[in-house]
Amino acid sequence: MTILLNALTGIVIGLSAMGSTEARGPAPELTQVADRKQFTREPNTDRSGNDIRVVELLATDGVAQCEKLCRLASACVSFTFVKQSTTVPRPVCRLKDAAPFGHESSCCTSGTLQR
Repeated sequence: MTILLNALTGIVIGLSAMGSTEARGPAPELTQVADRKQFTREPNTDRSGNDIRVVELLATDGVAQCEKLCRLASACVSFTFVKQSTTVPRPVCRLKDAAPFGHESSCCTSGTLQR
């Protein structure tokens, strides 16, 4: 079995000979750093701009997965989770290197790093 590390999420993925994947969890050194980052969630808030990465999530993923991605990305200090809708086929996570002004929108939940 070959072990690969996803650079964004820090999730270790095991690839079997049959080509299937199995998530193994975050790398231990990333978990320690990530555990120190705490966020304040802002329901119905869209923080536009300052994106450092945009990640299309699985349809079953929620705001917790987006927050986790931000927690694991060293430069991330805020995020916006865009809900799946008729115009957004799959949820999207926008990781940010600043906390831009937030405006009210039912499309999204944002989060900012507590300092």
